[in-house]
Amino acid sequence: MNQNEIVIVLGFIFSGVYLYFAVWLYLGLNKALLSSSQKINRPKHLSFSVIIAAHNEAEEIEQTLQSLLNQDYPVERFEIILVADRCTDRTVDIIRKLSGKFKNLRFFEISDVPEGMSPKKFALQEGISVAHFPRLVLMDADCQVGPQYLQTFNRYFLAGADVLINIPKMKTGRSWLYHYLLPERLLTWSIAAAGAGHNRPFLSFGTSWGYTRNAYDQAGGLSPLAHSLSGDDDLLIYRMGQAGALAVVCFQPEGWGKTRAPESINAFVVQRRRFVLFSISRP
Repeated sequence: MNQNEIVIVLGFIFSGVYLYFAVWLYLGLNKALLSSSQKINRPKHLSFSVIIAAHNEAEEIEQTLQSLLNQDYPVERFEIILVADRCTDRTVDIIRKLSGKFKNLRFFEISDVPEGMSPKKFALQEGISVAHFPRLVLMDADCQVGPQYLQTFNRYFLAGADVLINIPKMKTGRSWLYHYLLPERLLTWSIAAAGAGHNRPFLSFGTSWGYTRNAYDQAGGLSPLAHSLSGDDDLLIYRMGQAGALAVVCFQPEGWGKTRAPESINAFVVQRRRFVLFSISRP
């Protein structure tokens, strides 16, 4: 086989792979949209435990908590559990000030993490262990949400979802990182939705998502993933899908959370390094 023939064969192979991916993405997104379009408007209010792990988030934590405490949702139907993970800034002082004003907000501090265990996973695991309600909403400490956030989660869980994959919308920015990440995020969100549409969820976003405690327990919780730096979302949802959980994508914008994009090259590199480590450790 000469060089030209090799190039032609490789061209056919790459074209076939691209076509397969495009068809897979299209069909998966259609299925995800159909699953999300079920009748989900019902008056019943389910109960939620919102769990946040915060490490030195003094700049954002008050806005995040205020956005949750201002929900258009019965206050007796949700609780906020905030785990302060070895904070050395004013995060704990801010949380303590707010916890005295709102009865459905409680927090506790972690001073150390077991050797070899991912700090965030340990904090989330501790928060989940004290949650009162059977449906869990996980949020990053820098994620702000609108007043219909929990109402949106409520509708999807009432419609039968075991897992809700949410879309973490980036706050508008002017840096080149924001403009680079926006199309990349759109593609990533589409791939996550397609995976769920094919009933093979493998990608989620720890910025904001939710699941039932039963789905969490059936997947073995976070313990099997404790020593992986990342994966409190992707590795977990993969295990949930393997255990038969129904994962649905939130296509309702009022249910999305807003988060900041990496503010520096260093933050961007750290984020990508964690993703690479996750990919290597993935089953």
